Amino acid sequence: MGFDISTHGDYLEHSYAEFIKSRMPLYEDIWKIYIGNNGAGKMIEIPNIKGEDHINRIKFSELNYSCLESIVALKRIADKNTEYVIIEKFDDYLNAQNEFILFQVFLGRIRDLVEKMGVILGINALSEPLYEYYQQRNTVIHGKKLPFIIIYGVLGLVEPQGKEEDNSKWSSDKNWQDVDTNDFKILSEFYNDSFNELLNILMGVYNTMLVKVKEIVKMHTIIIEPKQSQYDYSVNPFENLKLGSYILNISGSTSQ
Repeated sequence: MGFDISTHGDYLEHSYAEFIKSRMPLYEDIWKIYIGNNGAGKMIEIPNIKGEDHINRIKFSELNYSCLESIVALKRIADKNTEYVIIEKFDDYLNAQNEFILFQVFLGRIRDLVEKMGVILGINALSEPLYEYYQQRNTVIHGKKLPFIIIYGVLGLVEPQGKEEDNSKWSSDKNWQDVDTNDFKILSEFYNDSFNELLNILMGVYNTMLVKVKEIVKMHTIIIEPKQSQYDYSVNPFENLKLGSYILNISGSTSQ
């Protein structure tokens, strides 16, 4: 009996198992042979991995889980805005702008996490395909605000420029008056296009990581199995929380 993320993942992985299997299947392929879950939201212990290899497994697991969490965050923003982003009052505009900036933050974070996973696995330039998003993030986070437009209540924006110069996109050396009305793109379309393009790129990134992980698994003769046929998801870890500290159990946790 092997691991299945829909029945053996932690609460996040279980909740988004259908999405993972359809759009990020290689995440599960890596998780079920190298990380796992002991049923209490912790990584499966592998006794024959020790020293630096053990530490690297912990680091990789935490980075990989953080990457998934960031992807889910982007998905939630994209799913929320599948229809036109309608602006009816000033607070709607401010909320939409905050959400757009958050979207860019997660894009940049994913690139950073992939870069660190590449270092751990010894894969050079693993994050290179994501550099476009990193540069877009820099344009948004470190530059002046992007021009937005409201057409019959629908919010649009000028896409931030990435690593390639594109006069139709926004760069920080432009002034707002330089923008042509033809350069604006509907915000909901921007979210959808960016998210789908990201997932396509990540498919290649995760394929490269899977090859390396399989080498590690073979080298250490790693075989991990779930503790039971299906874990219990009847208790929501976020319900009935009392005041005080609480450590959230996740598959990427270092505690074994």
